[in-house]
Amino acid sequence: MIDEITAQLYERVRIKPQNRLLIEAIDGPGDPPKMAIGADVCVVLVPGLLYRQFPDTGADGTAIRDIANAMSIPFLTIPLDGTEGLEASAATIGEWLQFHVPPAKAIVLVSLSKGSAEVMHAIARFDIRPAFQRVIAWISVSGLPLGTPSMELIMRNPLRRAFLSAYCLVRGWKLGPIREVLAHRPWQGELLPPHIMLIQVVAFPLHEHLTDRPSRRLHLQLAKIGPSDGYALLDELARLPGYLYPVWGADHYLRGMDELPARLAKVLAFVLETARRS
Repeated sequence: MIDEITAQLYERVRIKPQNRLLIEAIDGPGDPPKMAIGADVCVVLVPGLLYRQFPDTGADGTAIRDIANAMSIPFLTIPLDGTEGLEASAATIGEWLQFHVPPAKAIVLVSLSKGSAEVMHAIARFDIRPAFQRVIAWISVSGLPLGTPSMELIMRNPLRRAFLSAYCLVRGWKLGPIREVLAHRPWQGELLPPHIMLIQVVAFPLHEHLTDRPSRRLHLQLAKIGPSDGYALLDELARLPGYLYPVWGADHYLRGMDELPARLAKVLAFVLETARRS
């Protein structure tokens, strides 16, 4: 049943007019663009969870950095791994946007997975929101801008909670800040400033597309709420303003997405061209 609902939502997302523009730009013929436009734009990355410890997941944003370098666009990474706590992360994002990006440059903000939750929370804080004045676009890749119910599902299970707590203890991580960053905050979707163009790259998997055990388990548990990629609730993401590029058959980590770097390069090119026209 949940697979059928996922397929129906996928089709509704694809036929939305502005999503069709994005999909045609990404899936259309032609190689990724190579543009030397670095004089007035900077790409700023908020990485995924524990990106230093697990770079093989793509959480460190290597693909995004390589794309920006190929297009001669300056690139910065805000060093947040998810263990700092939500308020500290929001403050760090505000500081980097204000003081680390050269003042003459507009900002394209890119966030991966939990990084989207940190960005959305920073936007929700009115004392930090002025730092987003130069952000012309926000690209959320496999993002959790509204958090995820998955963390609380894990914490409600005594055995899994004990295992996760012990694992974090052994690795030297504090579970509390990680749990805080991933907490479900659906109300924050109404707080996005109108001047920021939101682009989401979102996986739309059926249950059979999920290959790792945690994703399969969480996908079944979240099916009681709605379609998901095992972490993000897809209907919540589809209701956010802006553009959404749905990736059929991929999991939360975009495993199963063909030509990932090339498609992300086209996403960035679409953002820059749309911003230039407007």
